[in-house]
Amino acid sequence: MKKTSIYHQPSFHYLLDSEAQEETREEYDDKQVVTEIMARCFIPTSITTTSWESFHFIGHEIRITEAMDCYGAVVWPSALVLCYFLETNAKQYNMVDKNVIEIGAGTGLVSIVASLLGAHVTATDLPELLGNLQYNISRNTKMKSKHLPQMWSTLILSWKSSSLPLTICAKKPPSSSGP
Repeated sequence: MKKTSIYHQPSFHYLLDSEAQEETREEYDDKQVVTEIMARCFIPTSITTTSWESFHFIGHEIRITEAMDCYGAVVWPSALVLCYFLETNAKQYNMVDKNVIEIGAGTGLVSIVASLLGAHVTATDLPELLGNLQYNISRNTKMKSKHLPQMWSTLILSWKSSSLPLTICAKKPPSSSGP
């Protein structure tokens, strides 16, 4: 299965002043993204045993392998919304050399986009999801990112448990400085 994100701009933009153009473009882009996200569906195929989707963010094609038998190995709509936000606000929220930790990274799409934007990324998830997470991140960031993302398995954290850990620690990337 292959899905791509394609952002079109209405052809009547040249008729509007520059401020109205920007407002209309943003409104149109947001509506288009919502439509694309809501239209996502899984279509099983007997041609291949691997299910993957293709996304376009930050000028890169990002191919994500999914597993439909596990809730942590699919691309959720919230991941697409966050990736779109990071891409469209890249100048306002400069990610270069920032430390990012993604808890419950799943397929790793958000970690990949943050890494392509120049962030030091630590992606975490349960041990049974790390193989797919590592595959997706390596495939999409190797030789493309300033910093290669780190991946860690995590302990199961039950929010219903009465004994929650008091702190959560993340390993700081070697080249970062400060607290």
